[in-house]
Formats: sequence, structure tokens, C-alpha cells
Amino acid sequence: MKPPVIYAEWIPVLEKFGRGQQDTEVVAAMQAGKLPLFPVVLERFTVRLKDAMDKRYASLVEQFQSQGAFQSPDQVEYGLKNLQQGLAHLKRVVTLPALPDSLRSRFPGEIQQGADHLQHSLEKSAAQDATGQLRHLLQLHPVNRLEDSHE
Repeated sequence: MKPPVIYAEWIPVLEKFGRGQQDTEVVAAMQAGKLPLFPVVLERFTVRLKDAMDKRYASLVEQFQSQGAFQSPDQVEYGLKNLQQGLAHLKRVVTLPALPDSLRSRFPGEIQQGADHLQHSLEKSAAQDATGQLRHLLQLHPVNRLEDSHE
């Protein structure tokens, strides 16, 4: 896939990214892409990137939730690791070299905030687990530890 260099070329790339299609090719194109740094272009691009990022984030959470009631600690651990790895991948991907410094940290920061919120919600749920297994697994595999996830 050709890296986008004008705004119009970014639109289908970001749409595919939002849907999780051709992820390897799309991510490589996004990382190599260029972006005209005109205020109007940046504003429009920011809206589209945020939309795509929100779709991917929602998809990760939905996948985790769709696993339903976990039957064993191993399933919980697997689900937590997958969620954490997906969030770490998303955080890395939205750190686009083409963005100016003022925006380059914005999107990864939003992913980190979402991951922190998820961790907090999961910890609240774990407090109701009389066995303490879920709380222990959340301590071992926090979904908001995104810097160390390069698997």
C-alpha cells in the first residue's frame, strides 16, 4: 500500500485502519505517510484519525467483553493479555511521525487514558470476586501497562 502524502489519500487509509482491515499494510503506510501541515488539513485529519482510533478502541473492548463469563483463570489471563496487547499496538500506531509534535502525543495519551479507565473498571469488578483471583490477575497483567508491550 502506498503511503499517503495528501489529505485525500489519508481518508481511505484511516477508514481501513478504523475497521482493522489490512492492518499490517495500513499501519506501515500510516507510519511512512506525509501530511501537509496546513491548519485546515490538520483539523480535518485530526477528526478522522480520532474517529478511526475510537472505532479500534471500541472494537478491542467489545472483543474482550464478547468473551463473556470466563470459565478459568487461564481464560481471564488470556483475555487481559489480548486486550493489553491490542491497546499497546493502538497506542504505538497513532504515534504518527507525520504529525506535528503538538498532536503526536495527543492520540497516544487518549489511548492511555482509556486503558487507565478500563483498568479501574476491571479493578472495581475484581473487588466483588471473593476468591481474589481476578484482582491478582489484574495486578499481573494490567491492561493499562502499554509501554512494555511489544509482543
